[in-house]
Amino acid sequence: MSAFTNYAENKIIKAIFGNTSLSTLGDGIYVALFNEIADGEIASVTEVTGTAYSRKQVIAAKWNTDSVTGEARNTDTIDFGTAGGSWGTVKHVGIYDAATGGNLWMYGALSAQRVVNTNDPVGFASGTLICKVL
Repeated sequence: MSAFTNYAENKIIKAIFGNTSLSTLGDGIYVALFNEIADGEIASVTEVTGTAYSRKQVIAAKWNTDSVTGEARNTDTIDFGTAGGSWGTVKHVGIYDAATGGNLWMYGALSAQRVVNTNDPVGFASGTLICKVL
């Protein structure tokens, strides 16, 4: 994952220069899958829809952060389960602060796009979802 959204950037700027505190998302970290991101700054995203799809919560304690590299990695498998129908081509991933709706904080392209068909298992093995702003 490689970019903060304008929403996240505004929160950071206000925290640095506006005397507004920036709190962590705590356990409100939800991983989402996308078929499309229209313009690179998420003015229009197409989140996966389909039978058995939902964002997956990954509590803060299940991320390993590295202050040297400035990245965070999942420490456990993030399991989206088995697709109950076609989810189309999954191209991107994002971090939200809610299970539905909410604010998108980060997004990035997957290193390899994946067509998800009925009965396909979907997930990220431990240590494979890397959140880092380039």
